[in-house]
Amino acid sequence: MKIKELPVIIHQLLSFNKIFASTTKASSLFWPGCSLMSLDPDIIKETYKILKIKDKNMGISSFCCGKPSLYVENGINFKSRLNKITKILNKNPTKTIYTACPNCFNTLEKYTDYEIKSIWPIIDKFFPKNKINILKNQEFILHDPCASRNNNEVHIATRNILKQLGIKILEFTNNKNKSQCCGKKNMLMVLNNKIGMKILNSTSKEAISKKLVSYCASCVDSFKIINIESFHILELIFSKHLKKKSSWLNRIKISFFIKNLKR
Repeated sequence: MKIKELPVIIHQLLSFNKIFASTTKASSLFWPGCSLMSLDPDIIKETYKILKIKDKNMGISSFCCGKPSLYVENGINFKSRLNKITKILNKNPTKTIYTACPNCFNTLEKYTDYEIKSIWPIIDKFFPKNKINILKNQEFILHDPCASRNNNEVHIATRNILKQLGIKILEFTNNKNKSQCCGKKNMLMVLNNKIGMKILNSTSKEAISKKLVSYCASCVDSFKIINIESFHILELIFSKHLKKKSSWLNRIKISFFIKNLKR
C-alpha cells in the first residue's frame, strides 16, 4: 500500500460499512452516489420525491459503486466490493438503477447486469412547478462531467432543467462530448495532486463566469478549490436546503433515512 492511497482506502472501507451503506427492497432504485450524499440530506430526499412520481415504488440506496477501489491496492478489492453490492441487490427484485452520479452510471453499467439509467430525464419531465423561474436571468456556466461525455440524453435534460429554473446558460468551449476533466478523474486529486491541479487549472481557463453549475458533485468540489462559486444542479433546484459544506455526517443521515424506510 502506498501512503497516498490511504485516504482512498479509508473512504472505501467507510463507504461499504453498514453505517453508511443501506438499501431498500424495490425493483427500481435511486442511487445518489457518495459525493452527492455528502450534501444536505433534504436535497436527496426532495430529489427522491420527484423520482417517485415516475415510480411510486422506487427504492433508494446509499451504497458506493466501488469505483475508487479500482485505483488503489492494484484494484484487488474492487471485485469483492462489487460482489457485495450485487449480493445484496440480488436478494431484492432490483432490475433498474437510476443514478445521479455519472461515475456511478458508467461503473454500474460496465460491471453489473442491471439496467442503468440517469435521473436527469425524469427530473426534467417532472420538474416542480413551484421551481420554475426561481433563478430567472441568473447566469451560470455549465460544466459537463467528463464521465458524461457520451450521454447525449443527459446533456439535453440538464440544460432543460436549468432553463426551467430561468437560468441563462453559459457554455465551456469544450462541452458535452468534448468536455474536459475537473482533475478528479481516477482519484487523481488524491493520488497525484500535481497532475490533478494541472488538469483543473487547464479546464478552468474556459470558465467565462465565476458562477458554475455541474451535475457531478465531485466536479463541483474541484472548482471550489480554485475559488469558482460552484453548485450542484440539485442545490440550485432545492436552494432552501443549500449548505456550504458537505460532510460524512450527511451521508450517515441518508443511511438512517433509508433504514427507517425499511421498517
